[in-house]
Amino acid sequence: MRAYGDTGLALFIGDEDTFDAVGLHSWEAFCKDCGFALKETLMELKAMANALLPAWDKVRTRVAQQNKPTDAERAVLEKMTEVFKLHQGHVMSMLGDV
Repeated sequence: MRAYGDTGLALFIGDEDTFDAVGLHSWEAFCKDCGFALKETLMELKAMANALLPAWDKVRTRVAQQNKPTDAERAVLEKMTEVFKLHQGHVMSMLGDV
């Protein structure tokens, strides 16, 4: 959704409702609210962040091969790639050595 200019989250993470406001404090509040173990949740978040770009590369390659996207569609795919890289970097920076 951010590729289209929307920075809102579908659901709150902690007390935050926008991508840019989410930090470690948000995940701590989220885990407390939901009764989840913080360390395990953060480890899973990191695993998902690590898996995101390789999975997206596979999808993007398949889309390019099967659908022959237009220039406009390729631009959206590129914007999506930028957003995914931004969020993956944010998560990795936020979590550090978790």
